[in-house]
Amino acid sequence: MKLAVCTPTRGRPLALIGVIMALWRQRAGKDDVRFIVGIDDDDEASLDACKRLGDEVPIYASRAPRSTLGAVSNRIIGCAKEADAVVWATDRAFVITPGWDAIIAEAVSKFPKRVLWWSCPYDSDCVMPIIPKEWAEAADYDCSPTIFPFWFNDTWLQELDLMVSGGPSLKVQAAYAGQRSLTTQGRDFSFWYKVFAATRPQRWAHAEKIAARLGNEITMREFLNDHFAKFDAHGQNNSPLFQKRFGDLRAPTPEYIAAKAYAEKLLQDKAA
Repeated sequence: MKLAVCTPTRGRPLALIGVIMALWRQRAGKDDVRFIVGIDDDDEASLDACKRLGDEVPIYASRAPRSTLGAVSNRIIGCAKEADAVVWATDRAFVITPGWDAIIAEAVSKFPKRVLWWSCPYDSDCVMPIIPKEWAEAADYDCSPTIFPFWFNDTWLQELDLMVSGGPSLKVQAAYAGQRSLTTQGRDFSFWYKVFAATRPQRWAHAEKIAARLGNEITMREFLNDHFAKFDAHGQNNSPLFQKRFGDLRAPTPEYIAAKAYAEKLLQDKAA
């Protein structure tokens, strides 16, 4: 099976090298594993790390002007159309399961119409997805929202999978670990949770198209909307905690300012 390990990164070359080398050295070796890294065109440190990694692992660096995390994610997923599955790996997630590739390949074979997720011994959330080719094609490789400057990519994808399948989320027995640090561009958490809730109709519309292509029937809409409402409330209630724990203390970048301005207009248009 062809597995494309996709990693968006910025300014963390040592972490990037560590994560990819851990994946490479702990693979079972029976499957075709390749790496695709999404970097900004001004991030020379990450580009240099990719060049150094290229001496040992099959790796491709996709460079483009700095944009939102979702835009980078869709770009590198789009580079993996020849793969049987996209395997997400953030630059903080160190694999701790030997033979992880064989485990993932088997799971993808069993569930080609579901988004799957890595496991983590101390984090029960669905954070790093595994996207089978059939599901990615049904979604037109449009798996991440482009409006958010941080987070929400995994949550957006998890909601799409639940909408399409009726749930529950499925985790594989391959695990990662890694300390979380401050979130780049992480600020105004309450505002962004509001934006996430407001864009749910967009996810339902996309889920209907994906389900039709996969031959699924949308079910449990009312139950899932109740479940999503609880998630929205949890995010709002915990926004101050998220700001304290993950907030980026640096001045907002022009990219962040532009993303927030776009989101503010989106909310205004929905309220009109």
